[in-house]
Amino acid sequence: MKNKYIAGIPAVLFGALIAIAPMTFAQPCPIHGDHPMMACHWSAKASLGIGAMIAVLGLINFLVKAPPRIGLNLSVAAAAVLEILVVTVLIGVCGMPTMHCRQVMLPTLVIMSVLTLLCALVAIWFDCRSEKIAK
Repeated sequence: MKNKYIAGIPAVLFGALIAIAPMTFAQPCPIHGDHPMMACHWSAKASLGIGAMIAVLGLINFLVKAPPRIGLNLSVAAAAVLEILVVTVLIGVCGMPTMHCRQVMLPTLVIMSVLTLLCALVAIWFDCRSEKIAK
């Protein structure tokens, strides 16, 4: 019973923070035409979708038993890795070290994604352990 809370609550919280942060306190740089600073804008848009997906997977965690929950947490972990890759490699942020997206948005999203990944791995471990005990 407690494993669903270990799995669900962090995924919902961190997923919501990953989705909301680029729209509030960790905003990307403003768009100025066809400028290279658009990378941080698109990273923020991708983060909105990835964060929402993590939060929805966290909500589904409350509704299922341990075997499917392991798969859901694997999906949360994969989405967290995808978020790290989006803001660092796949899309990235501005190249200027003094820009707000480089100083605030990038570290915020990477730290929240790493915490999401760690919580998902802990939840997977607990669910695998409880499945082994049940058998």
